[in-house]
Amino acid sequence: MDACDPVKIIVGPITPFKSDGKLDLAALDEEVTYVIHQGASEVIAAGFLIQDYPLLSTRERKELMEKTASAVGNKASLVAGVNGRTILETGKLIEFVTALGASRVISGIPYGRRPSLQEIYSYFDFLNEQAPAPIFFYHHPALGLELPAEGVNRLMQLSNVGCLKETRHDFKIIELSQSITKKWNKELYTTSEVMLPSLLFGIRGISVPPILVGLAKRLSSAYSRGDLDLARDIQGNILEFQRLPIKKASSSIYRAGFRIIGIDIGHERAPYEDLEPQEEKVLKDFLKKAGIA
Repeated sequence: MDACDPVKIIVGPITPFKSDGKLDLAALDEEVTYVIHQGASEVIAAGFLIQDYPLLSTRERKELMEKTASAVGNKASLVAGVNGRTILETGKLIEFVTALGASRVISGIPYGRRPSLQEIYSYFDFLNEQAPAPIFFYHHPALGLELPAEGVNRLMQLSNVGCLKETRHDFKIIELSQSITKKWNKELYTTSEVMLPSLLFGIRGISVPPILVGLAKRLSSAYSRGDLDLARDIQGNILEFQRLPIKKASSSIYRAGFRIIGIDIGHERAPYEDLEPQEEKVLKDFLKKAGIA
């Protein structure tokens, strides 16, 4: 792997809400424009749980994906979420996002209950047959079932599964996932917490929180120039962000972060809560220190 090869930064914009709880599609346009300008090469439409798609009606989710596709245009690649509670729901979403021109579809395991391994295999066998765009397998054990290595290997064999997002930070696990994806000639993505080690391991896909895209792009640029000292410093900033003494959900933190930098994507949808004032101050101090705000 050459250090000059481009890094793929994939981002899931946070769903903006108005004060009455309705979607704020104008704010979404501004947020998508921001993350692309900061360096996102792939933008996810309603595919990560932090994007709150389980809180949306089917109509709202489709509106969100349509607006995301419009805002992305030809400036980045569109990756559309098709994760559903049932195969029927997923099938309808596949038809919808295909018409949007998504370059890939992304899905984790079916949500709503804890499926068995065989049920997960059946779900991805269906995706493999129905999805015309390559499938991005989102492996997030904290939100459901942790697939054993043989399970990941089973899914990577499917002809239309093109890549794996590994959310775990244990490099023994990441190395194993890398060996599996290489075996089947598939792509591997990790997360911003392990971005620099991933690049050093030859992994080129990184999932990044929307408020940290600029930092991730700076790290990528430093790495490409061979400036590992700067890359380590930026990785330290990213880890500091992840360890901020804030107890609220990630989406609450990202919403507050965007407000701080001047992009209002609204508040959490009830019953979920925004940051407390002291938490927002901690976040603001970090964003200033990191050169984001």
